[in-house]
Amino acid sequence: MEAEKNENLKESGSSGNQKSWKKSKIILTVLKYIIKGFLAVLLILSTIFQLPWKIIALLAVILAVTTILPIHFRKWFWLAAGSAALILFVWILLPENNTGWRPFSFDKEIAAFDAKYEIPDEENAAFTYYQIFNNLELDPNLQIFFSDPNVSPLDKPWSSKNYPEMAECLNRYEEPIQKFILASKIEKCILPQVSHSDSFDSSNIFYKIRCCTFLLISSANNDIGDERFNDAIEKYASIFRFANQLCQFPSMTFESAIKDKALLPLIHYIMEGHPDSEHLSRVKDLLDNPEPNWILQWPIMLEPIKLSFKDKTAGATFEINSLGKIRFSRRPFFQNDQPEQNVNIYISGIKGKIRAILRWIFLPPSIKEIHQVVDKAFEEPYAMADPDYNWNKTESPNTYIKFNYKYFIRVLSQLLPPGRR
Repeated sequence: MEAEKNENLKESGSSGNQKSWKKSKIILTVLKYIIKGFLAVLLILSTIFQLPWKIIALLAVILAVTTILPIHFRKWFWLAAGSAALILFVWILLPENNTGWRPFSFDKEIAAFDAKYEIPDEENAAFTYYQIFNNLELDPNLQIFFSDPNVSPLDKPWSSKNYPEMAECLNRYEEPIQKFILASKIEKCILPQVSHSDSFDSSNIFYKIRCCTFLLISSANNDIGDERFNDAIEKYASIFRFANQLCQFPSMTFESAIKDKALLPLIHYIMEGHPDSEHLSRVKDLLDNPEPNWILQWPIMLEPIKLSFKDKTAGATFEINSLGKIRFSRRPFFQNDQPEQNVNIYISGIKGKIRAILRWIFLPPSIKEIHQVVDKAFEEPYAMADPDYNWNKTESPNTYIKFNYKYFIRVLSQLLPPGRR
């Protein structure tokens, strides 16, 4: 009886172990299918969202190994993958000498470009404008005048007698105003050369352009109000010349807005200021100046932008040493000008290698491919320089209607009574 009882206990224990093993097997099978499904979803999503091909390839290989590769070969694959991961981990931990490495730069290409388009600083209005912008500090009272619609000096002519505080405040800016007028008479006004681009602070250039334009318009309006018409027309002309010069800057798209801002007070002057025929003739000459044909300058303007973009992209991706060796950059992604300052050099080196791996995954793998990617990105802008370019083929063409102030002033000048022309 005792032996039979022990045998029954063994059978029940064995059946329990079998049930437990079957449950574990079912769970493992379900987990395998879940993992395979998860990998398949990741592969589809990475393809849809166009992740780097290296990530897509890695997901595809892992999915193929878990589904297609015969079982007896899988252990060798995982052994090789584990060995590669171990070697990579050891490489990350090894100390590295980062002395002498700097961001990669297209030094020869930049030097050749600068030599091709080099002009003296005094013959380039952009240098004078940047000097004015960098040294310009507006009086808080003047900013109040600009923003107050009741006393704004921008919309129409005004007299120093009626606004003495405004006139006194504006007189302090006579020097930059005169420099601005002289700079507007310089024919060439191009972006700084690629090698000089870092010496110009463009972070608030739009604000400074707006301030200088307001200063000139206010001063010209004051000249009309104080019956200094010749000085006023010279300042209006400088505003028009400056607006035309902005067409040489691809990023400056508000050239017409500057002209429109200057035309508004001229309308007030023609309607309310009783101009004589000579003054009206000078206003008409001002409006009849030919508009700049920016399409002819477009390829020349694109060259420094394209080269600068290539240089910055390559410098953010690769490093080069004095021997000409190239490697993926160890520098922080958003601080590429200076190496990371870290007290622990060893930890900093580990972080740098991790950044190099991430750059290898997500960024172009070679200088040649950077050339190809940037060239492809600039194909459409260069095509726009073709006179026969079809602007209607763009997905969302920028079309708008605006008031033609120039035409309005011409009509006004012709409708005035004979005694006022």
